[in-house]
Amino acid sequence: MQFQWTRPPFKPIHEIGHEQNDKGLDIMNKFLRFVGLAGLVCIAIVLLFSGCGGGKGITGGDAKYTLELVVEKNLDDGQDYLYAKFLRDGIAVVGGYIDVDGDSITLSASGQASKMYSSSHFTHGATVQIMAVDPDSGFTYSDAIVMPSEFHITDFIPNQRLWQGVTSTVRFDWTGSAEVNRYMVSVMPSTPGSNARGIAEIVPGDQGRSFTFNQEAFQDAQTNQIINDNYHVRVVGYNRNFVARPNADYTTPSLGFDEPISEAGISGAISAVVVTVHDSIRVELSQ
Repeated sequence: MQFQWTRPPFKPIHEIGHEQNDKGLDIMNKFLRFVGLAGLVCIAIVLLFSGCGGGKGITGGDAKYTLELVVEKNLDDGQDYLYAKFLRDGIAVVGGYIDVDGDSITLSASGQASKMYSSSHFTHGATVQIMAVDPDSGFTYSDAIVMPSEFHITDFIPNQRLWQGVTSTVRFDWTGSAEVNRYMVSVMPSTPGSNARGIAEIVPGDQGRSFTFNQEAFQDAQTNQIINDNYHVRVVGYNRNFVARPNADYTTPSLGFDEPISEAGISGAISAVVVTVHDSIRVELSQ
């Protein structure tokens, strides 16, 4: 058998160079298209899990939460209360809720939760279990606080609970509660819309369970004239911090927290409060 060799078609060297370049460019273009497509897929995945445009997927470690919460036994109106405000980066936690002893309350659009209970809901001296939950990120804050025991106002000077200007001051005492950190005193006129100054003060720790105030509490805030009225006197005892409840029937001072929350990712305070049955003093001053 005779072997026959056939010469391949002749190509100039410059054409061979162009052909190799074209193949290289084609491979490079395919590679870049692949990288570009993979990059777009990665970006889409990142946006999906970071919650672009919808606030989804924010983790507890990335966000900064604030919680202010109070559970209250009000012996004056015979009701128990819960109030809380729970925010994430200063904005309401949409879909979040507060859980108190197994009772879950959904947050409002402003990040607040409030509920009124019967007088037997919370128990003096019992521990209240609290959770603030953001289901969106999986963040949960848990805590527990003891509800203070019952106490009440005792001695009053003047004894007749009638002030006619004979003395310049009024004094009253109250029994104590072992679970109370500090006390707050509230003196308010009973007439709605009255312009009397009233009082809302934290009792200094070294003052014990007694408080003295002067006639400024009965004065008009503009004219300083005494306003005749019945003035309701209440003592509020709180455990850990004082967190004001909106629309409470006692005046509340503005003050910082004694024992703020110091956990990673969250700040604020929780409080357990007992309000005494109010006493009263009648102001009758001839003018």
